[in-house]
Amino acid sequence: MRLNSLMLIFSAVFLASCAKIVVVKVPNSPSGQSQTSGMTEDGVFYALPKTVVRIAVKVDHITVKPAPFMKFAPIFAPGEQPVCKFSECTGTEKEKFELEQGASFSTFGEPDPDNVYMVKFVGDPAKDQMISMTWTETGLITKASASVTNRTTEIALSGLKLAANIGAKAAFGRTVKQKPRKVIVEVCPNPSKNDSWIISELKKENAEAQVFDYCNMNEGTRDKFVKSEDKSVLTQAAKAYGNYVQPLAMDRINLLSGSSQSMEPVEILNRLESLIAQRLAALYLGTKKKEVWEGSLEIRDLQEEGSVPVLHFDPTGKICFQKTKQVDLAPDSKPIPAKFKSKDCSCQNDTAVNMVINFYPNKEEQLFSIIPNDTSAKPSGDRSFRYRIPAQVKAELNYAGKTYGAGVFSVAQLGVVVSLPAEKASSKLQYDLTFLEATGGLKSFKLGTTGALDAATLDALSSAGGTILKSEQTANDEVTKLTRQSTILNLKDAICKIQKKYGQACTTQP
Repeated sequence: MRLNSLMLIFSAVFLASCAKIVVVKVPNSPSGQSQTSGMTEDGVFYALPKTVVRIAVKVDHITVKPAPFMKFAPIFAPGEQPVCKFSECTGTEKEKFELEQGASFSTFGEPDPDNVYMVKFVGDPAKDQMISMTWTETGLITKASASVTNRTTEIALSGLKLAANIGAKAAFGRTVKQKPRKVIVEVCPNPSKNDSWIISELKKENAEAQVFDYCNMNEGTRDKFVKSEDKSVLTQAAKAYGNYVQPLAMDRINLLSGSSQSMEPVEILNRLESLIAQRLAALYLGTKKKEVWEGSLEIRDLQEEGSVPVLHFDPTGKICFQKTKQVDLAPDSKPIPAKFKSKDCSCQNDTAVNMVINFYPNKEEQLFSIIPNDTSAKPSGDRSFRYRIPAQVKAELNYAGKTYGAGVFSVAQLGVVVSLPAEKASSKLQYDLTFLEATGGLKSFKLGTTGALDAATLDALSSAGGTILKSEQTANDEVTKLTRQSTILNLKDAICKIQKKYGQACTTQP
């Protein structure tokens, strides 16, 4: 009897000593899509992600309008930069398109149809099982996901152009209405062949303050003027300055010197600055207008190494974009404005903007390269949860021989898939996993197992075995029987005495 009881207890422990968590891969159909029609088991499905790369780009549409006297900008607006070189920016308004520097890369995960798995319900009613999973609405398994926008805030600082600008820019304050400065310069310190006629022309139009700025130009620049072509234009430029700019400059100097009696000097000064800047631009510097398209592109089906054309520019500089299986506009991207689009998107004569990918560091130096893929290794027996060891790559956005942005990130599908064992020789097996949403790699891992004969089990067996032995021993012990009988009789006698004391019938008889 005692031996049979112990054997039943140990049999129950050993039968339940192999814990199992089985995860099976959902087979792919010939078209490459996962299918579940042939699977008869019940379970919970999840997918490992494949990485999608998102590129944020900016394309500028710049409209440039030249000024009529741009050639003489160094004389009438020294220190300012014209919108373009005079030799390249003559005639009517021009437009161009430019890809901005600073393209940025980011990644996210989407379900990989080639890596869909089912967590099976296995075991028997005698086993306690618990499955706790968290995944995204698209089926990516995860317990936590994290994002940092740095956003860079551009702070525009504006202020008054006071003493430093007065002396360095257009020499607006060199002459005062009350005391005109007499210019005695006839030839610059470093003479040029054009000094005499240019200085004479400036003095003739009362633009004497600009003689200093002319002489401050280097000799080579002064030599480029041609008297027969430029004399009449210079006369017009000097007259325009005297009529439209110099009066405002004099008012500004009077305001700063205290000659003006204005009650709101700051407001008037700001207004004068704005008017002077506008007139200098219209007459000597030209104007530039910029419109920006900020777009987001998503790139899929990444290859191990090589380039992917993400955009094209036609010979006029306009954008040629065609959606493909590999590249598409992000759903939340701003649409390409009509003025940015090319009318002919054949892309035959276009210049491509390429995303170039290379392993970083080299493939041989990365962890995934020395670990066999779960499918190629073909481990025997059931397997449990799968996770990914991604590859790390460096991507660059290249256009016309220049790099416009770079980034380092991990790509799931360029790495390998690894599986955990489904069972252990223990009474309890517990996996606690956290996955990275963009790559399916493990963020944290915890394994818990309980042995078949752990301390608690041994204590329980010891207690059970001891109880059986004790019950058999005491059953045949005469002394124990008599002691127990004596205790019962004494209790009955005491109860009867108490009942009689209070006038009650004795309900127990010794």
